[in-house]
Amino acid sequence: MDTLMGLLDEMYELGAEAVKIIGGEPLLYPELVSNAVKHARGMGMYVSLETNGT
Repeated sequence: MDTLMGLLDEMYELGAEAVKIIGGEPLLYPELVSNAVKHARGMGMYVSLETNGT
């Protein structure tokens, strides 16, 4: 999880304004996704999530 938060920090520092969470089924990892969304939103980034609905 620290690696993901560090990546989000680096993206923000490089000027990223948005994050899109996709791939596989992100909702299989609810705690990780929730923490990532909170972290990104806390920096003012727009967050979108794409799920296959399973």
